[in-house]
Amino acid sequence: MHTLHPAVFSCRELTHLILHKCLLPTAPPTFSGFPKLTWLSLTMVGFGEYGERDLEAMIHMSPLLEMLELEDVWILGDEVDEWVIQAPNLRSLTFVADDDYELQIGELPSLQKANVTIQNYNSVDRDFVTLLTRFAQVRELEFRMPVMLAEVNVLERLSCSFQILKRLVLHTDFCNVTRILSMFSLLRSAPNLQQLETKIVDSQAQNDEVDVDFFSALCTNGLFTRLKIVTITDAPLCSNEMHFIEFILSEARLLCALFVYQDDDSDHAKPSEEAVIQLTKFRRVSPKARVFFRNMDFYWRHEISLRKIVDLL
Repeated sequence: MHTLHPAVFSCRELTHLILHKCLLPTAPPTFSGFPKLTWLSLTMVGFGEYGERDLEAMIHMSPLLEMLELEDVWILGDEVDEWVIQAPNLRSLTFVADDDYELQIGELPSLQKANVTIQNYNSVDRDFVTLLTRFAQVRELEFRMPVMLAEVNVLERLSCSFQILKRLVLHTDFCNVTRILSMFSLLRSAPNLQQLETKIVDSQAQNDEVDVDFFSALCTNGLFTRLKIVTITDAPLCSNEMHFIEFILSEARLLCALFVYQDDDSDHAKPSEEAVIQLTKFRRVSPKARVFFRNMDFYWRHEISLRKIVDLL
């Protein structure tokens, strides 16, 4: 993999820096930032030992930065210190990685859209309430629920309100009661949500079984009052997922469409014919609600077109 020349850190006139599949050298002591940079995109980019310091400096010393995309970035070394993303003009943040590399989120007063999809968190003491509170002002949020703490509702203390959040994408599952409780802690904090997408991760057997009454007990007066579009992807459609769908259809009075994309390759997948029959029997409180059922092969073939359709609804 190619290693960039350190001269890249001297390019003070850069407005866009987009790097893919390369290694960044250690920033020289003379590095004074990118004063005109508005867009920084790093995909499959590697940093050396203590590279988190360089990454933090690149962001912090780019005062005009509006778009930040960090996907599959990695940092070498056995230990990584905490580092902070803090940018006063940042409007869009994407951080997608296998590990969090001790990432902390600082003040982002201009942020409108955030995607934080992390598979593994290095510390079991991570404060997810504080992490999500940093995104209270966004209109669109994508977040992967932590899977390492299956016994704990990691968002139980969430008290901030996501008043302007319109679209929420959650990577989660319905296998554990605590995971469901974490999800609803966030949903109850988003009274004006219009689009909800749940991407099922790590499909596995249900550890806990719940029914539609369990979901109803979690409901509050402001829940789903503006919800119009729901999408569920990679779902084996076990009983908990089916009861969640039933609950959505019975509560969302403005619902226009519910898209269900089944992972029929899962060992725990419900037979599709059985799932369709069950879906047709669920009561729909919204007279406009339509249910669309397809498998994931269809979803991947038509993903771009499907997203355009959702945006038009």
